[in-house]
Amino acid sequence: MKRQKRTNIEQKAMGNDESFAKFIRSDDRQFSFKDGKLLHHGTGEQYKWTTETEYAKISEYVSNFTIDQMCSLACTVLVSSMYTTATFSRVLILHQGTGRVTLGQWARSLIVKRSMNDGSMLPIVRWAHERGIPVIVPNPNATSHPHHHTAQYWTELIEPLDPEITVDIIAHSYGGVCMLRAAKEVPGFTDRVNRLMLTDSVHGPIPSSLAGFYQKRVTHWKCSNKPLDTPLTSSDPCTTLSAGTAEHVWSTPRATPSILKILEAK
Repeated sequence: MKRQKRTNIEQKAMGNDESFAKFIRSDDRQFSFKDGKLLHHGTGEQYKWTTETEYAKISEYVSNFTIDQMCSLACTVLVSSMYTTATFSRVLILHQGTGRVTLGQWARSLIVKRSMNDGSMLPIVRWAHERGIPVIVPNPNATSHPHHHTAQYWTELIEPLDPEITVDIIAHSYGGVCMLRAAKEVPGFTDRVNRLMLTDSVHGPIPSSLAGFYQKRVTHWKCSNKPLDTPLTSSDPCTTLSAGTAEHVWSTPRATPSILKILEAK
């Protein structure tokens, strides 16, 4: 991906860096990311916060850092440079859930508590780039209408592509709701999507008109204490497997190895 002109959203986020730096200095807590982990400068240990206000400031910093890392590869809506400059046969879309997560994040809390590799989309983006697969990273939480955002990026970025180019999608949590809505309403969605991979999605009942699509092309890794990829009983027509964790925030990173195996085989 390539760095492009920043959007208003990015300018607003990056504009908070100075105030955050003052927060660090005034609180006498120096920390930074090293090898993807937020560490104390002095101790080299994982950074720990003590108040909600402090956590909010840290979260803001983490959002800025994630965007900057993604922008070293792309921009919002983040699109691989190879999307316009290279020949390719498929595209990968990474669609996050709803809430406080910002561009390029699956789970902000994991980035803060664990590492960028656990909570951000960067590992999958790098995997795709190594294989020449363009990546599209939408920014649904920057708008009050995530469903409209989904339809818009599909219309602007997917519809113009050669009909033979297929689309793979990884969608987490509420992202599964956006995908179901798109399957119902966006023309050509079910024809174009080769594989839809959901992680602890909250999509609700699947209409009978989409049962065939979900049965053939959708796999859902759902939170469960059972080992990763253990088949689970579900009323959904799609293949439902254990994400290997009972914690919602961990569903995507835990399922990622299995997801990449499927993508590797396509």
